[in-house]
Amino acid sequence: MARVQAADQLQDGLPRTPVPPAWGRGDTQMKLDNPRKLILIGLILAVLGVVIPLLMVLDIIRSTFLMSLLAHATSVSGSFLGFIGTLMIVRYRKAKPLGERFQPSSWSDEPPPKR
Repeated sequence: MARVQAADQLQDGLPRTPVPPAWGRGDTQMKLDNPRKLILIGLILAVLGVVIPLLMVLDIIRSTFLMSLLAHATSVSGSFLGFIGTLMIVRYRKAKPLGERFQPSSWSDEPPPKR
């Protein structure tokens, strides 16, 4: 007679862990913990905030309230994301140990040696 496995165990005998839905898994969500990625996304949005009004002025795309609102929103959100990314870089650099940073105590009042 064949052995029937329990529905909650795999072949190796380990219990099966429940799989969350696809929208809830961490690997499918975009992580914005990299400040360079934030700055790049902010730069793209800020450039779009300039290009969209330029295209509206040149009558390539029709100037509507929605397009003007979209251009303003991309410009503001791009600036905001770039600023947040810059703050993240500054915070990371300040968090370095003292030995890895430039020490103000090593400054001297003497001018640098002439070559």
